[in-house]
Amino acid sequence: MRITIAVPELLISDANQLAMVLGLTLNDVNTYGTPTYQDEDLSLYSAASFLASQAWINKAKSPLVRPLWDKDNLIDITAAKRAQQVFIISTTAIQAQSDKITACIGDNGVTCLASMGLSSEEVIST
Repeated sequence: MRITIAVPELLISDANQLAMVLGLTLNDVNTYGTPTYQDEDLSLYSAASFLASQAWINKAKSPLVRPLWDKDNLIDITAAKRAQQVFIISTTAIQAQSDKITACIGDNGVTCLASMGLSSEEVIST
């Protein structure tokens, strides 16, 4: 299934720590980059859309465990837990919130972002 995740600008760092816990390598620290989407209040968001299994979703909802590959303790587990506490996963349209990490399960990432009330920053600002 496809999951599309919108991360408010102030939560990007914590969300990237969570992405590493849920991911496969240190490179997952770059999952959420420069915010290029905004809501009607002009709050900025970074977004990612990818295929995720039910196991990934279950892991995202479960107590966090440092991955075996993180032998040097590079992941900030405290930051990852902060991100997890504000992580909402929905199978229906849900509005993005500037204090929550919002995930929508759906076949089309662009459609999910629109259902969250997000538009590309460039489109709105021109």
